[in-house]
Amino acid sequence: MDSEKIKNGDKIVYFVDEECSGIVEVNNCSFLRAHKKKLKSSKLAGMSYNVDYELVNNELISLCQTNIHNNEHCIEINDSRKRIVHQIISDNITFQSKSVFCQEKYIRKKLKQKRPVLNLKKPTFNHFAKLNKCLIYPQVLAEILYYSNITYNSSVGLVEQTKGLLTAGISEKITDDGFLQVFVGNKPKIYNKWCTINQKKPTNVNIQDIHMLDESNLSNLKKINSLVIVVQTFSPCQILKILSKLTERMCQIVVCSNYLSSIQECYNYFLNQNTYTNIRMWNTMCRKYQVLPNRTRPMLDSTPIAFYLISATCVY
Repeated sequence: MDSEKIKNGDKIVYFVDEECSGIVEVNNCSFLRAHKKKLKSSKLAGMSYNVDYELVNNELISLCQTNIHNNEHCIEINDSRKRIVHQIISDNITFQSKSVFCQEKYIRKKLKQKRPVLNLKKPTFNHFAKLNKCLIYPQVLAEILYYSNITYNSSVGLVEQTKGLLTAGISEKITDDGFLQVFVGNKPKIYNKWCTINQKKPTNVNIQDIHMLDESNLSNLKKINSLVIVVQTFSPCQILKILSKLTERMCQIVVCSNYLSSIQECYNYFLNQNTYTNIRMWNTMCRKYQVLPNRTRPMLDSTPIAFYLISATCVY
């Protein structure tokens, strides 16, 4: 079965030499960059996903399978690439004295400089997070969804500045028995993009302007048993004071911000109200230990402390 083809208007993430380099929309105006080379994204139309391509003379050439020829341990792609590999080997007088691992590493390094290899994939949340496009990390999203205690029939209040990521994540967790109220503001503007399967706004979602809320129209809104606030450009404590009037008994509240001072304001608010329990404040950090093949020294890949969270439970 043939792989799916790229069409005009699709958004793709491209890898240059196995490194995630960017996200681009296929049209006549955008470009993608591979080292010092630039390619118009419209030329990607008709290409296949998850296939390696070589950038040669501003054109993409599909790579063939790997073959080993004369113990040179190089990839035979086409005649021109074969000549480049042989030229690389002949230019290095110490090539034959190197180990097999060093020979392959040396050839890959030189080929990257001459002809970069591109791989085109459909973008996922991990790609957006790695490129800092959605302003939140995967582990932070997991912690928010876990501590907010959202189930299929939850009534959720949400204020977010993650370009619709949390809106889509919560709308996937709740069913028709649940309800989601998204509070958006115009100072600054919060853009929500619905990412459901059918690309339509769910029927059980209500959108309100948070700057227009007061005592009169709060009574017209539905009570919530989960409250999630993820903001960056304005104070979450002011939003918390407004929306706390909509919380039910045993409502779970989670607030996330880039700034520790904003979370401390929420912490002091929880302590002064005497109606909240199980107050917990922490920061996010993730570290993965990786050991490459034929290596004994691990390479550390850590996410810096970029978000602060606080959670609490409304008793009454």
